[in-house]
Amino acid sequence: MSEERTMGAIATAVIAAVALVLSGGALIVAAGSPGGGDAGAGGSSAAAASGASDTVSVELSEFAISPGDLEVAAGGTLQVSNNGAAEHDLQIIGTDVGTPMLAAGESAELAIGDLAPGVYEIHCSVPGHDSAGMVGSLTVVGDGDGDVQAASTDADAQDDGAHGTDTDWAALDAAMTESILEFPAETEGLGNQRLEPEEVLDDGTKVFRLVAERFDWEVEPGKIVDGWGYNGQIPGPMIQVDVGDNVQVIVENELPMGTDVHWHGVHVPNSQDGVAPITQDLIPPGETFTYEFVADEPAIGMYHPHHHGQMKLPNGMFG
Repeated sequence: MSEERTMGAIATAVIAAVALVLSGGALIVAAGSPGGGDAGAGGSSAAAASGASDTVSVELSEFAISPGDLEVAAGGTLQVSNNGAAEHDLQIIGTDVGTPMLAAGESAELAIGDLAPGVYEIHCSVPGHDSAGMVGSLTVVGDGDGDVQAASTDADAQDDGAHGTDTDWAALDAAMTESILEFPAETEGLGNQRLEPEEVLDDGTKVFRLVAERFDWEVEPGKIVDGWGYNGQIPGPMIQVDVGDNVQVIVENELPMGTDVHWHGVHVPNSQDGVAPITQDLIPPGETFTYEFVADEPAIGMYHPHHHGQMKLPNGMFG
């Protein structure tokens, strides 16, 4: 294996590991009111008896479910809206009840159906979104308060990670093995491609250009998502320089919000560290910022936004 391919493979592994840690460690808790939203017209007898609403409005965003503690009458409906910039869904854990994946601005009506009165856990099923804060609870209320109890009180089921005591563990093993053997799937687009300098100045400075932008990205065959990334690829392009090189990276911000670029694991001056608004001003949409530093030691690092990193990294902004 060539040195370039080895460096690329190691860089990809480092990028993926750090991105997962950063996305999993971020937490934004939206202010939520206890109980559900407005009651629908003509409430059911269960709603009248319990005081719970037939229809409750729920908002999804980065990275919160609001309100986080929902209460709805048995047989009621959740009106779920995605007010965020990324795809989200709402799933009732331990059941087959949930919304489809909702793009930014989309809404769905989720009928509770015949879910028994009780307390259920809810979350967004996009990997990393629940650990970033998209979790909550749903209380389904029947005719009387006495109906409300934990949806599952089976200690064994809790110990089994909420899968239940009758889980077919061998089938889970087989499904995971099958998904791993399908990698790499044939999808359109390829990330981590080496970025060549767009210019080498008279003093030898290597000039690179990163465009922070949104674009369609195929994450698995036939599944297209709203990607946030650099130069139209996820992970972003690989930048490789030699020790002693003077480096300039021109960052163009084509995102709908401000951004910065933090050089994670790369020795740079504090003024070039990319931690807005501490070490620099935020780069507004439509504007550019040029980072300048000397590659003064061997390193395999990564670059990513620091400002709103908890949202941008899971959406693809790392390289």
